[in-house]
Amino acid sequence: MDVFSLDKELLDMLPKPVACLLFIYPITDKSEAAPIGEKLPASTEGVYFMKQTVSNACGTVALLHAIANKRDQLQIEKDSTLDKFFAKTKDSTPEERAKIMETDEVQSRLKFIAKLLSSGASGSVSGGVGGARRRDATGLNTAHESAATEGQTSAPDRESRTNLHYIALLNRGGKILEFDGRRDGPVSHGDTNESNFLADSATVVQKFMARQSDDLNFSIVALAKGESPF
Repeated sequence: MDVFSLDKELLDMLPKPVACLLFIYPITDKSEAAPIGEKLPASTEGVYFMKQTVSNACGTVALLHAIANKRDQLQIEKDSTLDKFFAKTKDSTPEERAKIMETDEVQSRLKFIAKLLSSGASGSVSGGVGGARRRDATGLNTAHESAATEGQTSAPDRESRTNLHYIALLNRGGKILEFDGRRDGPVSHGDTNESNFLADSATVVQKFMARQSDDLNFSIVALAKGESPF
C-alpha cells in the first residue's frame, strides 16, 4: 500500500506489522557523492542478497529481496515458482542468483511482480537501471515491458534511461537493512525492532530526502497485511 506521508499520525494508521518498505528515489550526483549507512558484505549471516543485472528491473529485485528476507511475514505458496526459485538459489552467490532470474524459466512467471509494483507505486514500474551492469536478457526485459503496460502507471521502454531507483528497507536481525541490487551487499542503517521498524525506517527515508531536498521524486510502498486506510 502507498505511504503518503511520513508524519507519525499517518504512519500510525498503517496496518502493523509492516514487513518492508519499497522506496523509490532519484539517483543523482548528490546521492552518489553522499552515501548513507554502513556497507555490509553480501555473505552477512541470515541475509539473502542478489545483484541486479537486468535493465530497469530494480523494482523486481527490491521485491525479491523483501520476500526472500521476510518469508515469515510475506508468505508464499509451497512449491510455487518463487518458492522453487529461492530454494534453488539458497546457496548461490549474488551474481548467480541474478543470472538464474534472467532465465526464461523464471522470467515468464515473474510478470505479476511488475504488476504489483505498477498498481501500487508511483513512477516507473521497475525504476531505473541506476548504473547496474547490462546483460543480454531480452526475455526478462520483454516480460517486464509487457507487464508494465498492463498497469496504471506509465512505464519506460526497456532501452530508456531513468534515474529513479527502487530499494527495499526491512528489519533483519534487529537492524534496518537496505537492499539495492547495484551494491555489493546490504547496507545497515542502525538498530530497530518489529514494533519500531516503521518509525525507524521513516527516519532513514527522511535522510535520503534531506540529501536531495530540491527533488520531489520520492515514493514509498509498505508491504503489510490489511487494507489501506487511505
